Amino acid sequence: MLIHIEGVFVDVVREAPYKNVLTVRASDPKSLARFASSTCSEVIQVPHPYYPYIIHIDEYVIPLKLDYQLYKDIEVVDRLTPEPACFVYEYAYEEEDGSITGEYGYCYPHEVESTTDYLMSQERQPINEPVFLPLFYFPGELVGAPVTFADGEFEAKGYDDEIDGGSEDVE
Repeated sequence: MLIHIEGVFVDVVREAPYKNVLTVRASDPKSLARFASSTCSEVIQVPHPYYPYIIHIDEYVIPLKLDYQLYKDIEVVDRLTPEPACFVYEYAYEEEDGSITGEYGYCYPHEVESTTDYLMSQERQPINEPVFLPLFYFPGELVGAPVTFADGEFEAKGYDDEIDGGSEDVE
C-alpha cells in the first residue's frame, strides 16, 4: 500500500513470515526516520530498484493514523528481507495503577514460540501477544556483551564463567 507522508511516499506491506509486523519500505532512508522511534527494529538495505530501504514495525503502534479498513488492503508478500539472525520482541503490560509499561527482549528464531508461551504464562501477562521484529545482526545483549545501565556498567557472566573469579583447577 503506497502511502504519502510529509512529502514522501512509503510502501507498506506484510511479509508472510512475520506475524503482526508491517514492513515499511522507501527509496530514501530519511523517509523511514519517523518510524525509528516507534520500533526496536532498524533500517536495513536490500537489493530493490525502487525501495531499497526497509524497517519493520509493530502493526499496533504504527505512527500513522491509518483507518482500520486500510489494514485489509495491505499486500502480503512472501519475503523481502533475508532470514533474520534473531528477533527483538516487544510487548506491553498494565501496571497496578492502570498505566501501561512497554518491555522488549531478544531471542533466536527457534525460540519465538517458547518465548511467547513463557511471556503469556507469567502472572503479569502482556496486554497482547508479543510482537517479534526481525533483526539481521546479533545485538550485544543477546550474545552476552556488557550491558550499560544508567549508573554504570555491569558485565554479566555466562554459565561457563567462573563465579568466584578464581582460577583453580579441580581434579
